[in-house]
Amino acid sequence: MAMGELNQLIGKEPGMGLVSKIWTAARRNRAVVFLWILLSASSLVAGPPTIGPELTFRNHATDAAWTDRTNKGLLLKIATLGLFGGTATSRGAPTLSGESAESQKLAEAIMATCADCTLTKRIGKFKLPEYLIQFANGFWLVVAVDPGCVEVQTPPLPLETYEKLASFVQEHLYEPAAKLGLRPPIQQTDGHSNLGALATFDTTIELADFLLDQVTHPELGMGILGSDAYNAPPLALRDPKQVDRFYEILERVRSGEVVTHQQLANLINKEVYIRKGDWSGPHYQGISLKRLSRRGFPIQDAPVELRYTAARGSFADVLLNYELILKRVEFLKRRGSILGTYKKVDRSIQKMDATEKLSRFVIFNLEMGTDWERYKNLIFDEEIARAPIDSFVFGPPDYRQSWTEGEILRYLDDLSSSSWVRERMRTLLADPEMPTSTREKIMKGIEARGLTQHFDAQASQSKTARQATSAKMCRQALAH
Repeated sequence: MAMGELNQLIGKEPGMGLVSKIWTAARRNRAVVFLWILLSASSLVAGPPTIGPELTFRNHATDAAWTDRTNKGLLLKIATLGLFGGTATSRGAPTLSGESAESQKLAEAIMATCADCTLTKRIGKFKLPEYLIQFANGFWLVVAVDPGCVEVQTPPLPLETYEKLASFVQEHLYEPAAKLGLRPPIQQTDGHSNLGALATFDTTIELADFLLDQVTHPELGMGILGSDAYNAPPLALRDPKQVDRFYEILERVRSGEVVTHQQLANLINKEVYIRKGDWSGPHYQGISLKRLSRRGFPIQDAPVELRYTAARGSFADVLLNYELILKRVEFLKRRGSILGTYKKVDRSIQKMDATEKLSRFVIFNLEMGTDWERYKNLIFDEEIARAPIDSFVFGPPDYRQSWTEGEILRYLDDLSSSSWVRERMRTLLADPEMPTSTREKIMKGIEARGLTQHFDAQASQSKTARQATSAKMCRQALAH
């Protein structure tokens, strides 16, 4: 890719310098800045969706730093009878001699791969050094730290641009890291996926639909694309009152009361992502919207952060993960909004077994027309990856098996939100091999959900089956 083309795509180097200047100008001449915002609004959302891969690496030294802090914290907890120390406080902050030392080594190793790179050392998170590395082609990386790892931040760019840069990133980041023993922690949910809120979602309804879809598919954060119920839990695992409040806020979006991304984020951050325990609040969620509540947004785009996604062993797999997420975004836009038509989720999702999680992931792909096997290697939990797919998905169901009926009935709650599930249910209901008792349970479930109009033919067939069964019983009674 030509240097000028990439520079145009990337724009400014990372940091809040542009936003700070705008706010300084705002204090001097608010009318001018307000006009500038209005004139710039269209450019803020123009163009393809952007992604910002957040990459993490660990080695023996970062693990040792983490373990050392944990042990000291536990000893402090014991010594103070539980008043101080413990897991959350002990693991919190990286150290200069631990993670920070490894980040410096990685920055130096990256610099050794290119003679025309520039390096800027500055103070970053945790008041520790971070290193901005700028390449001649306009690309840049920020090598920083997070508890227990070296964290590398990248610029927000379209997926297509990153696909062109894939070998470049592998050569100038992953390979130098590997020589230092720094490897992605693929057994952990440390591969947070960032989507530019304005670049990806043209309207607040689109953003709300995406959030609803993510909440409706908790399996994604329960072993499919990652799993960390402590650090990045699906909303359904939270207090039921928080889940109910989420649906209430979406109703306000549907009614037109909430009309901006920031309004939506503020409401969720304040009223849904309330603090409960050590790791909660707006940050420690499966989907974090905290940056959308900051003052620089929407003057400068900010990420919707999917914190549940796992780290990947190669940059190609990182991009494959983003490809799947963005295909889902495209599908939701094509389908149109279903706000007001909810499959409400709750803590009962904890009962999902590996087969159900895998089957739901297969449906997740089938309904948007993608080949699920292309993304099979992204499955985080090996037990799920090895699990059989239930008979509801591909069939034909074996009604002689006691569990077959349950495999069908558990998808009743998806009828309102998934046209694929509705069509599959119609096909099964048309199967003469389906037992009458199973058919009756399905139709009762359809009626209870107010979806009878989608199954008129099946309802008629069910009525005919009931009449035939009743007549058969009468004949048998008369015969005796």
